[in-house]
Amino acid sequence: MENNSSNEAELGSTKPVSQEKPQAAVLSDPETNASDGWDEQESDLWDESEPASTTNGPLTNNGHHKKEVEEENHTEDALAELRSRLSRCEIEISEKRRELELKSEELAQKTTELDSKEQELTELRAISSKKLEESDSESSQKHIKELEAELEATKKERDDTKQQLEGFLSKISSMKTVFQNYKVTQSELEELKSEMETVQAESATLKSEVESLKSSKGNLETQLHDKEEENQSLKQTLEQLKAQAADLNNECDRLSSQLTNLRREYQLKEETGQDEKYSLENEVSRLTKKLNEQKHAYNELEVAQEELTMENKNLSATIEELSNKVEQKESEISHYAQLVENSEEKWEAKVKELDELVKKKEQEIRILEEEKEGFQSQEGKHEAIIADKDEEIAKLKEENSKIASLQEEVHTKQLIIGKLRHEAVILNEHLTKSMGMLKQQSNQSKNTVDRDLISNLFLNFLQFPRGDTKKFESLQLISDLLEWDESRRVQAGLAHTVGGAKARDEEGRPLRQSFISLWTDFLEKESSKTAK
Repeated sequence: MENNSSNEAELGSTKPVSQEKPQAAVLSDPETNASDGWDEQESDLWDESEPASTTNGPLTNNGHHKKEVEEENHTEDALAELRSRLSRCEIEISEKRRELELKSEELAQKTTELDSKEQELTELRAISSKKLEESDSESSQKHIKELEAELEATKKERDDTKQQLEGFLSKISSMKTVFQNYKVTQSELEELKSEMETVQAESATLKSEVESLKSSKGNLETQLHDKEEENQSLKQTLEQLKAQAADLNNECDRLSSQLTNLRREYQLKEETGQDEKYSLENEVSRLTKKLNEQKHAYNELEVAQEELTMENKNLSATIEELSNKVEQKESEISHYAQLVENSEEKWEAKVKELDELVKKKEQEIRILEEEKEGFQSQEGKHEAIIADKDEEIAKLKEENSKIASLQEEVHTKQLIIGKLRHEAVILNEHLTKSMGMLKQQSNQSKNTVDRDLISNLFLNFLQFPRGDTKKFESLQLISDLLEWDESRRVQAGLAHTVGGAKARDEEGRPLRQSFISLWTDFLEKESSKTAK
């Protein structure tokens, strides 16, 4: 009922209509009929207005006046037809409103009947439940089933009436929109009359413009021929750029494969160097044992002890310098390797940019070929676009030259990396030789200790971080110089006891002590010897 009152309020401002029924065709689909009539009338108006703007020859005043009269008559006929259609629509809306009121009344009656029947059903169910407790009678059950069937039937009728009511409401809303559209078309027709006058005035100006366009057409055709030749030259340059890009891709693949091979060779050399290092350490331990056995033969070398100490100092200084150089070379190698990786990434990025630019140029060429048909009206824009393309092609050529320079830089950096690796191998060899010489000379110096050498070794041991292999090497060198026995090597962590049992000395202390305790014991023993 609320929908009915709102619809009546909205349609209350319409004109009074007669009680006659409309035609069947109008009742079937008034919206489509009205829209079709308006489309036909509008197309007729525009069809008659077009010749005024597209004629090539001059028009006489009499023909022009006749066309104006015909157009006015045509618009008046269209307005009369629209008014008749509006009256029909108003009649249809009033009839639909009446039908809607009837349907709403029927729906209200059905809902009241449904509510009453639901109440009866609930009462009967309560009564039947009581009776079923006393006695199960079949007649009461049948009566309940009949009432339930009637209730379902009334519910179906209510749903059907609701659907019909919704359909009527949708039709009325569509009729409202059609009625509003017709009102809008009346105002549009009045505007069209004024526009027709302006169009007729513009047709004269368009004639003069057509003549000027014909004269400019010949010039544009010649310019179009020149631009087609320029486009062909651009296509050839793009094909050349594609070939260059393919060559650059092949060169990148070759350089990447060379880099992987060099990395593999470097890893193999490092592995072989470590194996040689372990073998040399074993050889050094074997030679130290032999030297310990032959100590009694070196008593005559006490006179050369001072010279050997000086040489030991010099050798320790050279060892430190060589180790510093090795570290510097290793850092340089890592730096140049990182530079090579960065250059490879830049190279790949440049290649990707070139591929994307080539694809963009191909797409732009396709777009330019499609836009040739409309070139007569857009000649100035095409000239600017072609100038931009020429600038982009020049930029591509500059980038190709930059790529060649990058290739040369990568080649030079690879040569530098090879030289640095060779120098690192030579420095490692010198370091191992100097360490061997230092060990031999320290073993030849009998039981005396060089304080400067031991202090340097001890400071280096403390400076190395925990877990570094150089820390273990410095501790092993100290043990060789001080000629520790097996028990002291176990205490320092350079060797392990058999069976995992904790070894103890004569006083009952554990042999495996910290390095600080071992160092303090050594200093106490040396100080006691010097005091004696």
